[in-house]
This record gives sequence, structure tokens and C-alpha cells, in this order.
Amino acid sequence: MREYTINFVVWYYYYKTRQAFNYVINKLFYILVRTRTLPMYKNLFTPMYGDDSAPGRFMGFFIRFWWGLFGLIASVVFIIPFILFFLLVLVLPFIPFYGVYMLLAS
Repeated sequence: MREYTINFVVWYYYYKTRQAFNYVINKLFYILVRTRTLPMYKNLFTPMYGDDSAPGRFMGFFIRFWWGLFGLIASVVFIIPFILFFLLVLVLPFIPFYGVYMLLAS
């Protein structure tokens, strides 16, 4: 029985947590792309609409900086439930062991 328990824990943490972690990372990048945060920071110092004058370059930087900042804040707010899901997946296998321990300890 001990061998099966160890195999389950290894399987769970090797495959399931990797899947959950990849899901959270994919959601984070999906949200960053949907809010256009990554393209804004990638082209932060590129002038908008080809306007190479000083005010045009400044406006491009100003708009992209704030767009990226608000997109980053929105992405962090939207990713919090997925991070909590990942933490739940990490703790889930220990709940039955904790229940048995509490039953035997009382």
C-alpha cells in the first residue's frame, strides 16, 4: 500500500502540478496580450504614428507607459484567482493525510 501512495504523490506533483502551473502561466500571458501590455512595453520608446518630433516621441512614451501600467495592474488583479487555484492544487493531496492525522491524534 505504501508503494501506491508514494506513486500517487509522485504522479500528482510531477504531472498535475505542472499542468496547473502551465495553465496559470498561459493565463497570465493571455491576459497580458489581451490588455496589450506586452506590445506597449516592447515599443515603449518607439514614436507613435511615425511622429519623430520631440512632442510626438514624448506622447508615444507617455501613452504607452500608462497603458502598460494599467494593463499590468489589470493582469495582476485577473490572475489572482488562478494563483489561488494553483495553491489549492498544491495543498490538495495533503488534506486526507491531515484528516487521518487529526483522527488518530485525538
